[in-house]
Amino acid sequence: ISVLAHHACKSDFVGLPSVRLENFYSIELVGLNLSSISTGKELEVGTCEITALDRDMSHPKRMIARQTARCACRRGQVAGTTKAKPACVDAQIIVNKQWCGMEPCDEGEQCTLLINHSGWSCTRQLGRIKTVTVSNLPDFFHPTQQIAKEGQKIVYCR
Repeated sequence: ISVLAHHACKSDFVGLPSVRLENFYSIELVGLNLSSISTGKELEVGTCEITALDRDMSHPKRMIARQTARCACRRGQVAGTTKAKPACVDAQIIVNKQWCGMEPCDEGEQCTLLINHSGWSCTRQLGRIKTVTVSNLPDFFHPTQQIAKEGQKIVYCR
């Protein structure tokens, strides 16, 4: 199941009030637990929850699901993808475009950074490859800078 995930992350930056960042990631989910969809409760710091899920079956032989997740990240962290699920990750991974550092692939998959640092590939044991590329990463994004507006990144899965 290919999934386009939208993460909303509240993150405390060094010495600054919480800001909200909107991050978009392509991830692959296996055995999604629909009972975990948000109830609107306060999140524990360092956790994420799925708040919405839409499915698109218009593409032949594949299903694309649009997932929305909410994250409450610790200082120096932002919304990311770990083991193909929404998670808080070290902001430096995003700043430095070292995507495999957030361990975005499922168990048993090998993460490879794309040569131009525009994303990553997850390779399965049977040789199937999922490539995820990132675009529109804001130039101003740095965890020690004050961010006055929302940052967005779009990730496409091929």
